[in-house]
Amino acid sequence: MPQINYNERSWAIDVISEINLYLANKSWHVKSAGGENTIRNEKSSLFPDVLIFKDSAKKIILQGWELKMPDTPITDTELINNAKIKSEILHNNSFILWNVTSAVLYVKNGNTYSILKSWDSIDLHSRSEVKENENLWKDLLHTILKDLNDYFEHGEITESGSSEILAIDKIIDIVLENIDSTAENIKENIKSSAVLDAQIDNWWLSSAAEYGFSSQAKKDVKHKLPTLSKVILTDWFFKIIFGNKFNSSKILHVIV
Repeated sequence: MPQINYNERSWAIDVISEINLYLANKSWHVKSAGGENTIRNEKSSLFPDVLIFKDSAKKIILQGWELKMPDTPITDTELINNAKIKSEILHNNSFILWNVTSAVLYVKNGNTYSILKSWDSIDLHSRSEVKENENLWKDLLHTILKDLNDYFEHGEITESGSSEILAIDKIIDIVLENIDSTAENIKENIKSSAVLDAQIDNWWLSSAAEYGFSSQAKKDVKHKLPTLSKVILTDWFFKIIFGNKFNSSKILHVIV
C-alpha cells in the first residue's frame, strides 16, 4: 500500500477546511478562509498558504498565513521575510506564521513588523506526527482564530483588507506571456548597442544571485535575458498600479 506524503500543502488544505467549518455558524469579523491551492502553480508563491477573509464570498482579504512543518523553525529568516513581502502585496498590516508546534502573529507598526502574540502549546517535533495528532493542532487553531477575531474586533489589528490583489493574477499572466518576446527585443537591441550589452552584463554580475543564478556559471547564461525581461515587465506593471510603493525586485524574488 503506497504511503501518503503529508506535507505543507496537504496540511494547508486541512487547516483551511477546519477554519471554514469552525467559522460556519459564527457572526465574527473573520468569516472564511481560502488558499493558494486555487491558484495556478506558477503564480502560487505570490500568495500565503492561507488567506483569511472578511466575507464569505472570499473577496476581502484580511490576512495571510504561512504554514510550515515542525522541522522549520518559526524564527526562520527567509520564512519571515517572505511573509512580510506577501503581506505588503496583499495591502495587509499583519500576518501569522505557524509551524504546527508554534504560531506567531506579526503586526506592522510604522514601517516595521513586530510580534503581537505567540502561541506555544503543542509537543510535536516531526512532520510524521502532524496528521495523526490533528486534534492537537485543531485545538490550537481554534484558539488562534478566537484571539485573532478579538484583535480585529477590538481594533488592535487595524483592518486594511482589499480585493485589489485579485487583479494581480491577471498582471502575472501578462508578465509570463510576454517574457519571450521582451527577451527577443532586448537581444535585437544588444546587436546594435555595445553600451547596452555592457550595461546588461554588469547588471547580471551584480544581480544574478538575487534570482537564484550564478553570473559565473555557463549553464545560467540562458537565464540572463529572460530574468531581465521579468524584472522590466514586473517593474513596469507595479509602478503603474502601485505608484512606486513596492520594490518590484523584491516581489519578483518571491514569484520567480
